[in-house]
Amino acid sequence: EAAQVVNAVVDAYITYHATRKRSTSGEVLKILQAEKTKRGAELTAKLKATVDFKKDNPAVALEGSQGNVSVEELRRLFELLTQARLATIESESVYEFTKGMIGDPVKLQQFIEAQRAMGVYITRDSERTELRSKLDQLEDQLADCLRQLTPGHPAMTALKTQIANVKAQITNLDEQFAQAQLAVAQQQYLAAKQKQDLIDSYYEQQRQDAIDLNQQLAQYQLLESEYEQTKKLSDILDDRIKELNVTEDVGALNISILEYARPADKPSEPQKSRYLAIALGRGLMLGGGIGLLRDFMDQTLRSAEEISAV
Repeated sequence: EAAQVVNAVVDAYITYHATRKRSTSGEVLKILQAEKTKRGAELTAKLKATVDFKKDNPAVALEGSQGNVSVEELRRLFELLTQARLATIESESVYEFTKGMIGDPVKLQQFIEAQRAMGVYITRDSERTELRSKLDQLEDQLADCLRQLTPGHPAMTALKTQIANVKAQITNLDEQFAQAQLAVAQQQYLAAKQKQDLIDSYYEQQRQDAIDLNQQLAQYQLLESEYEQTKKLSDILDDRIKELNVTEDVGALNISILEYARPADKPSEPQKSRYLAIALGRGLMLGGGIGLLRDFMDQTLRSAEEISAV
């Protein structure tokens, strides 16, 4: 009887909920279909707004298909601007250094020799070398003449005049050389500065374009996010409506009986084998304990040896 009662209760439970849900499932389906129609219209409006925004802002579509082109272009311009600034600083330092050594042709010559690898300086080594060689020859001749002639001799005077002229030519050549190097350094500095200013203007323009584009992208992403959320909600409604239309019993609970109740083939109480085993174990323990206790309390003397021991 207990098994029959349990099975009857389960069947009544299923029938009750099926009947209860069947009465309201039609209304639920109507509500879901109305909500689906509403979300469908909203989804169409969101999609149209997204498409219109991309149509009005072509740069957004380009950014979406090819990545963030403006940011990448801005990064390249920043690298070029950094290189141009470094080149300007370097050329300015060379120009200032050259201008500081304009009064010392020897140091300037040494500096130019160190910078010759750049291939931008004007050199007159051959002409200056010839003049220096000529000056050395004239000074040697003057030294030879001093051994033979007096300082006031006309030949000595002529040699001194030639030496002075050659020195003047060397000095003039050094001055021209220094001015030429200064002009080259200044030209390099101005060219580097002009390049830096040009790249700087491009960079600022690109930066402003990137800022404007980022604002457009943010607005577009907001529209796209709203569209995706509406689409997801619409898909959920579609799935729910399909679930309700799967069977004729619209809205019935999905209840599965895992195991039917069946009457037992033997009583659950008493468990004779278990009780017999427990009684046997406890009886043995109690009997052994009483035997030990009785033997311990027995004071009887049973032999002459025990009497002698006591």
